Amino acid sequence: MAPKRISVRSVPRDEFRGRWKNAQERLAAMERELAGGLLDPALVLGVQAAIAAADALTIFTRGERSAAERHFDAITVLERVTDVPGIGEARKHLARLLDRKSAIEYSGEALKKDEAEGLAEHARRFVRFVGRNLPVGP
Repeated sequence: MAPKRISVRSVPRDEFRGRWKNAQERLAAMERELAGGLLDPALVLGVQAAIAAADALTIFTRGERSAAERHFDAITVLERVTDVPGIGEARKHLARLLDRKSAIEYSGEALKKDEAEGLAEHARRFVRFVGRNLPVGP
């Protein structure tokens, strides 16, 4: 069976900084929304922060990012990053967020506070992991 083809875009490696900045800003916005009790918008921002962080890491390490319309394809591009210690565990955090993305954004079902906090922690952990593996710090 042939490997799944994922659309990627080549990006100069030094352009990771823009996606990293975006990840940090969205994570900070997630925290503000959580503090205000706005769980759904907080988690949308958390998912967006994690995707931006994944892009930053793949741009920095491989000079590419996902160009696919499906956000879950970011996991496949991230799987190409093999030389970063702890990447397997980090992918699990991103996968958990992306697995719940559609439910968070489109289902209309209200998340329970404990589930929202758990998902927010996955976003935090993934973004922190990426920050530790970029030359800009966590």
